[in-house]
Amino acid sequence: MITLPEHLEKQLIVLAHRQNATTDTILEWALKSLELDLDDVDHAEQVLADIESGKDTALSLAQLNEALTDDLDS
Repeated sequence: MITLPEHLEKQLIVLAHRQNATTDTILEWALKSLELDLDDVDHAEQVLADIESGKDTALSLAQLNEALTDDLDS
């Protein structure tokens, strides 16, 4: 069981009613969303580290568009 401050519990109940879901479902969605966000951060940090170390490179949007256009034309 999770104990929330009263204002957060009220907010949770309002969200559950708005979504026609249980408070447990809302908490589950929130935790899954947070987990996905943290996974995205971990991945972005790894990509940045690879770029900074020279292991990988970044393309500008113009370079990416050119590469994709070239692939479509092939």
